[in-house]
Amino acid sequence: MNKTEVLRRIDDGWRRLTELVEGIDPTAFVQPVKDEWSPKDHAAHVAAWEEFLLAILEKRDRHRSMGVGDIRGKETDAINDAVFQARRHLAPDEVRTSLAETHRKVRSAIESLSDADLRRPRSDFQPADSADGESGDESLLDEIEWNTWGHYEKHIEWLTALIPR
Repeated sequence: MNKTEVLRRIDDGWRRLTELVEGIDPTAFVQPVKDEWSPKDHAAHVAAWEEFLLAILEKRDRHRSMGVGDIRGKETDAINDAVFQARRHLAPDEVRTSLAETHRKVRSAIESLSDADLRRPRSDFQPADSADGESGDESLLDEIEWNTWGHYEKHIEWLTALIPR
């Protein structure tokens, strides 16, 4: 997959996610629906994982990028819970702003990559961490998919199911 296709997938998923988020009634946006998560919490969660990706792309410490301390060696569910606890009291406008700004930075960082960069192992950008059970062989493209369009799709499905029609 080349950069043009990656950006197309990101843009398509982003458009669908943001249209859904922006279309949620302000009262429903903050109302917990399932597992205590509101649509706002889903948006904050997506922003946090894009911050994680941005740290990788910028060669910063990804383990401290989500604003919840060092996540090294933690399981995904524990990380997600820490993000939820840390961001659940943010105002809706703060969440929307964080989501949009982080996404803008991620997209810009991806635009600066070459097609060859996408095929490089993530360890070229971030060292593998045995505490996380990583080999370092994961491709940067996989990391981008997991934290952008692949991740958006999961939250689009959940939000669509949660939002009263």
